[in-house]
Amino acid sequence: MTEDIKDIKIKRKRLSPISIVLISLVVLVFSAIVVGGAFVLLYEPDPNKSNFGHYYETNTDGKIILPTDNEGNTITVPPIGDKEQPKGVFNFLILGHDKVAKNTDIIMIVRYNIDENTISIVQIPRDTYVNVSGKKSHKINALYGAYYNSAKKAGSKDPTMEALSQLAGLLQTTFHIRINHAAIIDIDGFVNIIDIIGGVYMNVPADMKYTDKYQNLYIDLKKGEQWLDGEKAMQFVRYRSGYVNADIGRTNALKIFMSALLKQVKENMSISTVSKCATEILSNMKSTVELQDFMYFAKNAFSVDLSKVYMVTLPGKGLMVNGASCYVLCRADVLDVINNHLNVFNEDIKDSEFDPYRILTDETNSKVSNIYTSPLGTVKAEVYVASDVNENSINIPRR
Repeated sequence: MTEDIKDIKIKRKRLSPISIVLISLVVLVFSAIVVGGAFVLLYEPDPNKSNFGHYYETNTDGKIILPTDNEGNTITVPPIGDKEQPKGVFNFLILGHDKVAKNTDIIMIVRYNIDENTISIVQIPRDTYVNVSGKKSHKINALYGAYYNSAKKAGSKDPTMEALSQLAGLLQTTFHIRINHAAIIDIDGFVNIIDIIGGVYMNVPADMKYTDKYQNLYIDLKKGEQWLDGEKAMQFVRYRSGYVNADIGRTNALKIFMSALLKQVKENMSISTVSKCATEILSNMKSTVELQDFMYFAKNAFSVDLSKVYMVTLPGKGLMVNGASCYVLCRADVLDVINNHLNVFNEDIKDSEFDPYRILTDETNSKVSNIYTSPLGTVKAEVYVASDVNENSINIPRR
């Protein structure tokens, strides 16, 4: 049986202008999603990029003063921008400040080596002695506030970011490292972020009770394992009055908290849940980190084992300076820590490159100078590993 095959002409319906616009929009949106997704997957930040300049000291005429050695000879320090660093290694400056005086009670520089899957967290005690030209206070935690007030007085549109940039530039020059990004967070932002991720389960090593009505600070925590929401977590990291070495005790308590926080994030969150709250997390801080940077680092950080997260406090000694309790850094021991945990270059940072302006000392004060110039090994920096801290905690001497 044969069938008659007839040519069938399909009549094409002409699209209306509105339909064409709608289809075009759909295609554009779909293309944007595909391209944007590919961009996030393929995006890789430039490790040689820094958002911060070089710190210089100037005379009364505004001319740059070149750094000199102990004999008065001019020191030639190669610009950090001229040094290449390998791909996948980044430094971040992280600051936490209070509401009242804008003192930065938390100062950390974090090196993240993506290729080696390691994270080093270097804590700078808030009482660290500094001798910065034109600044009255000799404590490092007052520098951000001083830069902020100067920027605000000068009419800056964003004094927070300007102050953050100036402090990052000073630390970058002093330690002769490259700082790729910086972030600052206040108390409210910290509380919000901890609540966003669902709190932190940890062991509070001892009862903590303290009241400071001026700062509106009320700490009341009981010893034992418990969930800390944002408010209680803030109380834990700010507590210091019960420790024998108040400032150093608090830096060690922060190590306990950070170890528990990292464990909480790795065990109870995924990259998809982090991405959902990324915008909210970034909105609770001021930083140079863009959303694509955040996603890139977060995506890679999930593969870091807690046994490869190292935490260390810059080594130094306590000293009363002009009636104030300060913490003077030991130059040789600090340089050793910097080379092992913050150096992002392919070669060691030289002694001649470290602290060229002698910001971390006062050569007219023999007590400060003696600590600063003490030989390597005077104060051994203890390196803690996050996995060990979660298992064994840290013994913090109490009063």
